[in-house]
Order: sequence, then C-alpha cells, then structure tokens
Amino acid sequence: MRIVGLIKEETFFLLDEETREEIAHADAQQKDRIHMQALMGYVGVETADDLELLVTVFRQGQKGENLEVDPADVLDLLDEFLQQKRLQQSSGSAKQKTSSSALEAIGGSCLRRIQALRQQRVATAICA
Repeated sequence: MRIVGLIKEETFFLLDEETREEIAHADAQQKDRIHMQALMGYVGVETADDLELLVTVFRQGQKGENLEVDPADVLDLLDEFLQQKRLQQSSGSAKQKTSSSALEAIGGSCLRRIQALRQQRVATAICA
C-alpha cells in the first residue's frame, strides 16, 4: 500500500531509540513490521476503522486511483488524522471515551514531535 510506504519513509524520526535499535538488528521482513507497528501505535491506529480513517485522510481531494501526496505533506496529514480520530472519539460511546486518554497520550507525543519538526523546517527555510 503506497500510503503506508509514504508514511514509513517520512516518519522514521518519530521512532524512539529502542525501536530504531530493534530495526537495525532485524532482518528485512521484520524491519518493515517493527517500523509500522511502532508508527501505527504512535499515531493511534488501533483498529481497522482507524486504518480506514487514515487512508481516507490521505485520499482526500484525490482523483482516480493514483495517490498524489507530496512527501512534505505527510506530517500535516498525520496531524489531520489525529484530529479526526479525536473528533470521532469525543462523539462516540463511553467505551471509546475511555480509550481517549490513551490516544491523547500517544497522539499528543506524536503531535509534539510533528510540531517540533515543522518549527525546524520553518527555521531552516528562514535561515536559507
């Protein structure tokens, strides 16, 4: 799936040191699985519905079957996914609201990393 590959390529920096070490010592098949499991956990993809929402966010405004997403937009799209998931959970059942604090912790950490990277990109652009 092109969306997963694009996310994987553009978000390696989100992985913690322990996960990076695990990837470094894994065989080729395990590397992708470890990376995507960690990343999906960071951004709060816990169910098939979450994955469907993530794909929907990436396909917004797309025409046809070809995905045309600028790699520079991946972080913004992940941020959009987190916001939409929070909205769904805030309007969902009590069970969903119970897991909301877990999403907040995971999503908040991911969101802080995304915002830090955005600030770094802006600073780099200004200084260039």
